[in-house]
Amino acid sequence: MNAIIDILSELKNVIFPNVCPACHNNVMPQGRLVCTPCLCELPFTDHFDHHDNKVASHFYGRVKIYSAAGLLYFRENSFVQDIVHSFKYNHNKEIGIVLGKMAGEKMLMSSGFRQAEVIIPVPLHPKKEYVRGYNQSFVFGEAIAKTMKIEVLNDVLVKGKSNESQTGKNRIERVKNVLETYDLKNKDKIKNKHVVLVDDVITTGATLEACIMTLYEALPSKISVVTLACAQ
Repeated sequence: MNAIIDILSELKNVIFPNVCPACHNNVMPQGRLVCTPCLCELPFTDHFDHHDNKVASHFYGRVKIYSAAGLLYFRENSFVQDIVHSFKYNHNKEIGIVLGKMAGEKMLMSSGFRQAEVIIPVPLHPKKEYVRGYNQSFVFGEAIAKTMKIEVLNDVLVKGKSNESQTGKNRIERVKNVLETYDLKNKDKIKNKHVVLVDDVITTGATLEACIMTLYEALPSKISVVTLACAQ
């Protein structure tokens, strides 16, 4: 019986090989999400050790945050872009889970994050989440929360409507456009708590800024930000 199981397992690996989303080569041993060479080359940031960093700078003079960090550096046409794309659009939730665990471990060792009490993912519009199958920010945030043994809440910050195209808008117009699409529910769940807002990638910061402004209406004690990746 064991021999048959081994044969079937090998057959599955031939028909459905585990392909690295970064370099598109087969991953050995089976079961790993990213091949060893790509894993060793992941461009991790040092944000969890330094309060003054690239992600934090997006919010200077705009909204108050306690701490901010990105896990990986992101550049267009890089293998990190391939990993993020696979996570968001190719139903590869395991990528977000693994990277969420990594982020959670770094947060536990960071003075700016170890006292966090609640994880809040940036919400998707329900129609977009239905088409995609899941909210990638929730998957990432849930893995962080499990690692840190804290709550993740997806019923506080909600997406009320789809926002208009951001093309041609300046920063203020972008934030206003996004701000009008978010609503708050169950405010008492985060009142007087250290909230960590999580998202997949930060570029201009307009979406996160709008979410932070909305969350402050619930009177949390602190708001911090963690993203899976940030523009380099």
